[in-house]
Amino acid sequence: MLQRQGAILTFRRLSARPGEIRIAFLIDTWTWIEYWKGANKKAIQIIDESTEPFMVSSITIAEVAQIYRQREKRLVTVRTDDVAARAEVVPVTFEIARLAGQLRNTEIDGGIADAIILATARLTSSKIVTGDQHFKGKKNVVYLGV
Repeated sequence: MLQRQGAILTFRRLSARPGEIRIAFLIDTWTWIEYWKGANKKAIQIIDESTEPFMVSSITIAEVAQIYRQREKRLVTVRTDDVAARAEVVPVTFEIARLAGQLRNTEIDGGIADAIILATARLTSSKIVTGDQHFKGKKNVVYLGV
């Protein structure tokens, strides 16, 4: 759930029970693509069967739209709507953007989208679910790649 604190939007996860803290998954673009291809059983299991809440960065919506515009234009709306229906979409806030700029090329070698994903996970205390090589071996990452 996003809540406004002054001019800052923050993500606050609701616990299932008083005192319980649940760690949410931040599902990366790689995981969604593998899920739709049916190519990664763990991605399918996490998205379809996880009892943990999950979310996506709004940059993931942009990446999915870009990928499907290049591959199958007719699926752009279907895929982006699927993501939004299943996950909490976390906007790229000022704080996320600033942290992403600091993390880029220091803690992650991918592009700015990967840095935004990492910053979003850090600021929401989430675990990134991905098979993207740029995240392999990183703390708080559920790595699904080979």
